Amino acid sequence: MDFSGLGDGMGANFLTSVGNFANSYNTVLVLALVLAILGSLLTYFLFCKPEKKYGSKFLDWLRAFLNFDAKVIEPLVKISYMFFTIYFIVYSFAFISLSFMTFLYMLIVPAIALRMAYELIMLLVGIWKNTNDITKKMK
Repeated sequence: MDFSGLGDGMGANFLTSVGNFANSYNTVLVLALVLAILGSLLTYFLFCKPEKKYGSKFLDWLRAFLNFDAKVIEPLVKISYMFFTIYFIVYSFAFISLSFMTFLYMLIVPAIALRMAYELIMLLVGIWKNTNDITKKMK
């Protein structure tokens, strides 16, 4: 290939380095895929036995986590709600220089929309928890 039309030759070096990066990226991609397959199979066969108890608190927690006995979605949803609410409140102050009405709009509307969206998410989590409790009581 002739890259002489790209100026002072810097384009050729750039394209070569991009090509080298793509080759090393593909190697890392294949390596990551193989390690992920081996790691997931190893983890499954070592820790995903619901009846097995380990001596360590951490290993018992890890088994519960990997078997989806320990649910982490509820705290994550609550933390993300608080994060985005605080973010939009602080971000709304950037609009105070445009107009006070824009500031109020950006202060109130995202907070209400976030609350409604997160209420729906927590409603789904609550339905799941109630269904799970009913299933446990029936067994």
